[in-house]
Amino acid sequence: GSASCGACHPGQTDLLNVHSHSHKLTKIEGGPPTFPVEGTFAGIPNTPAGVLWDDVSYVIGGYYRKARFITHLGNVMIGAAGVFDGATGVETQWNLEFPPGGSGLNWVFYHDTDTQPKPYDFSCFQCHTTGPQAVPGNFEDWSEPGVQCEACHGGGSDHLLVPGSGTITVDTSAAQCGTCHTRGGDNNIVLTSGGYIKHHEQYPELLAGAHFERDCTDCHEAHTSSYYDTSNGIVAECLDCHTLLNPGLDMGSHAGLVFERDDDGDTIPDYTEVLKCRSCHMPYATKSASAANPASIGPGARMGDIKSHVVNINTAAVDYNAMFNVGQTELLKDQGAGADQAAVTLDFACLRCHGVGNATTVLDLTAASAAAIGYHP
Repeated sequence: GSASCGACHPGQTDLLNVHSHSHKLTKIEGGPPTFPVEGTFAGIPNTPAGVLWDDVSYVIGGYYRKARFITHLGNVMIGAAGVFDGATGVETQWNLEFPPGGSGLNWVFYHDTDTQPKPYDFSCFQCHTTGPQAVPGNFEDWSEPGVQCEACHGGGSDHLLVPGSGTITVDTSAAQCGTCHTRGGDNNIVLTSGGYIKHHEQYPELLAGAHFERDCTDCHEAHTSSYYDTSNGIVAECLDCHTLLNPGLDMGSHAGLVFERDDDGDTIPDYTEVLKCRSCHMPYATKSASAANPASIGPGARMGDIKSHVVNINTAAVDYNAMFNVGQTELLKDQGAGADQAAVTLDFACLRCHGVGNATTVLDLTAASAAAIGYHP
């Protein structure tokens, strides 16, 4: 258990407590879950309509992008009429505020067209818990809710008795992270839906992009939140490896700029971003909870709520449809720098900043392509 780990490793467990991993699943005891104060966008104001906290056994999330609710029968509460233990036509997913896209803080439907209950079974909780067990038909077969220490380091009983690197797993490979940050069980396919990459697919995205030989821990400190503690969670910037690039030259007109977006016309920015390489090369092409408000980013722009790890940019004057196969179920891999690499389109990479009137320069795809081709000397 993580409490035993914390006795010897208090620093790491303190960091993990601020990471969304440890709050992926929270047991409910008659009231809303509580989260660390560092989680400035976390929290759930109430339950779905017609549901009491006493009706909820666990909450999935609520700390990072969204929250979903589990009944005492072990079903995820869905919005279909009469399907989740008695509720009818109810919005059962709470989306947290997401300032970069001007979205969130609202209830939305989840699986509202299903005709059968949605069990919270091993296929779900294997990546939401620590020590999950694949026992058919069983619910709550795990050691701890949330992604705690032993989810990545393996069982620690021997390590507790005989401390040392030989009695605990320390695997910093991208493949280790990919055991959960992959969908569908095939690392060679990046699954998509509705014109966005599906969430928790960072590993197949990494393999499909220009950084296919890198490990997650090359850029991420594994215990530290890159969202709520970005300066410590991100341990390498692009220029640390791309040493031949000169930020003053290679970022061109973007060098030193701060992007500001004012959604309500009061001259006070609703979102501010210091522009870096990842502003363009890691755009929000993945959707976990919400897509950006078109009024905030413009009708031609495209923006989910999770950064893509593909890195390549398709500089042609084409929109997001060029990223996906027919039916938009998979990310295409012949769009990037290599024959087997994917790429994000300019409506994701450029227009989320250049799509509305409060941008310094408003661009369409044609103008964005003309600016992007050969951008880096």
